[in-house]
Amino acid sequence: MTYLKNILAAAALTATATFAAEAAVTFSATDGGVTYSIWEGPNDNPASNADWADFLAETGLYQVAKYDVPDDENPGGFTGETFTITGTPGKSGTWSSSFGVNGFVIKGSNTFLFVDYGDLGPQTGDNWCTDGTCKSVFADGNIFMPQLLSNGGKNPGLSHLTLYALSTVPVGGIPEPATWLMMIMGFGLVGVATRRRTHMARTIA
Repeated sequence: MTYLKNILAAAALTATATFAAEAAVTFSATDGGVTYSIWEGPNDNPASNADWADFLAETGLYQVAKYDVPDDENPGGFTGETFTITGTPGKSGTWSSSFGVNGFVIKGSNTFLFVDYGDLGPQTGDNWCTDGTCKSVFADGNIFMPQLLSNGGKNPGLSHLTLYALSTVPVGGIPEPATWLMMIMGFGLVGVATRRRTHMARTIA
């Protein structure tokens, strides 16, 4: 009997540890292959959110592009690759890109909503909302994107929308002309050095 109690206690402790490790995610639901999850803390500065930083490292996701509500420092609103977003600075709209996206974040409060396409693979557009009135255009069930709430239970407007990809080669990863020139010069120098070495070897022989 004591042995059984010890097993049950160990199981309870394991369950508690697992729950604590996932405490950064306050909501998670999957619908039609799309997983919606609300995370605590910032996503635009993973260094200040260890849970989100660990998640990015585990999944291999990296930030491709970001749209902030324009201000004096960033009047265009975009960072990284440019994409199309409608509905801003409201609470719902759509986004579309010329490149594949494996997931995106809607930030509108002290928490953020991460939409993960998972096995569906990269997508080039979707809906977004902070008020829970929309769902991913690829989902076929009845789960809507969760509502984001700010202090006092108020529905916030959009703070920023960030796109993430899984590719090992970043979007726009084709070398610039200056980079190509440096590479060609490097290969040229290697070729010259090799030829010189061969010529010296023949002279000595």
